[in-house]
Amino acid sequence: MTSALFKSGNAAKSKLREASQDTVEQFCQAVSDGNLEYFASELEAGGPAVSELVQWSAYQMLLRVWIENANKKSVIKLQELATAYSYLVGGDRSPTRKKFVRLLAHKNLTASANYCALTKKTVRGYAVEWKVDPELLAQWRALLDTKKQPRNEQDILASWKPSPSLSV
Repeated sequence: MTSALFKSGNAAKSKLREASQDTVEQFCQAVSDGNLEYFASELEAGGPAVSELVQWSAYQMLLRVWIENANKKSVIKLQELATAYSYLVGGDRSPTRKKFVRLLAHKNLTASANYCALTKKTVRGYAVEWKVDPELLAQWRALLDTKKQPRNEQDILASWKPSPSLSV
């Protein structure tokens, strides 16, 4: 009985801690914990605003790589984190590279030289292992497949027919 109460108390503390975090702390905590769900939740949110299409496209490509490398140890480069940050948190006011590095370091997320088994090289970045349930991973892959970018002009433009009332 006491242990169940203790566990629920820890869960409540954990939820309170999460609620008190700002968006930058949540972002950095998700990277530290390998919480890919924090990043992939944007797939289910629907399409972005027109002004965010370029950022969304870059973010979507990044998610594809992260999802393909889920449950494997990998190294996330600073530029990848900056892409995710600018879409999720920064918007039009994304910090410069140096400010971004300082921002991450302030939240205890520091880059270091790490061996990346995927590229078989030592890479400067953030060591992470995205932890994902295989069923959730399959759902995200299906969502990404349905949100592919148009490949050619035929996919982009709908067929157009002149309106009879506008003919000259």
